[in-house]
Amino acid sequence: MKKAWLTIVACLCTVSCSTSSSTSNCIYNCAPSTNIENNNNNNNNNFGALTESQRQALLNYLETQVKKQWGDDDYLQAGKHHYVKYFDGYRTRSHIDFDTGKIYVSTVTQHAPQHTLKKAIEETLLMPADPSQVDLFSDKSIPLNGKPFLLGQVKDHQNQNIQWPWRAGQYADLIRQAAKRYDIDEDLIYAIVKTESSFNPYAVSHAGAYGLMQVIPKTAGADVFNLVKNKPGIPTKEYLFDPANNIDTGTAYFYILKNRYLKEVQHPTTKHYTMISAYNGGTGGVLATFDADRKQAMADLNQLQPNQVYWALTNKHPKAEARRYLEKVLNFQKEFEAI
Repeated sequence: MKKAWLTIVACLCTVSCSTSSSTSNCIYNCAPSTNIENNNNNNNNNFGALTESQRQALLNYLETQVKKQWGDDDYLQAGKHHYVKYFDGYRTRSHIDFDTGKIYVSTVTQHAPQHTLKKAIEETLLMPADPSQVDLFSDKSIPLNGKPFLLGQVKDHQNQNIQWPWRAGQYADLIRQAAKRYDIDEDLIYAIVKTESSFNPYAVSHAGAYGLMQVIPKTAGADVFNLVKNKPGIPTKEYLFDPANNIDTGTAYFYILKNRYLKEVQHPTTKHYTMISAYNGGTGGVLATFDADRKQAMADLNQLQPNQVYWALTNKHPKAEARRYLEKVLNFQKEFEAI
């Protein structure tokens, strides 16, 4: 492990490090222009429960602080397929690309850059398996508690890029259990996880979605709590960052789509297409593809062949993202069917 760490540091110091002449009057504990960060730090722990304007204010603040150090062209932010964490007054960054399976750690600090990088690498490689302990929206240090998320996954092969193997097997038992519990195909769950997060349990979105299956607390999360779990309220960020809870909740939402919202869809293949589309763009978006009146839309949908429904959802859905989503998930599902 020591040899691997030293190789990482050397690579980063010679390739990834850069310097910046820019300075900032506000580096560490500056309050944003709104009160969003003054509520006992609850804003970051309940990102999905914030209003759209509050979430945007928080993201704007993060963007402002990062661009002060890195500039506009080198700004990166955490997303569904990318883990991005800043340290040291936003001057040091850890970036994990879950699509390519690569880790990048870099800094623009001018003070002891090698020491700064070493510390950032340690915190990245030893970050906890519990994503709720990591604040992606500030430059706070990572608590190194419990089993590391990347334990046994980071390898150094002949000075090449640091990578780790595809990790779908890590969640196989959870997916198998959820599929059996809710009568949903395993390969569909795998395909959704791949599409939504590339198996990144730290995945977050601007809409306030969390985890492997990108569950939004106020919508799908609330439906699952209310209609399946018989629990009040909505799931927290901590709840959805737990892979077991996230896979269970996302799969339970498919159960709701299948047996409640899209219950009247008659053809099984058509229902499969509409469930996938509704997971991304909502049941309302699916029906709006066929008619503005929901009852008439369902009647029209049931008169079409599955291939006609597929064409409509990938060409006429009101949201462009939803049109691409169905095709992407089905392609991934074919890959997982062969495993």
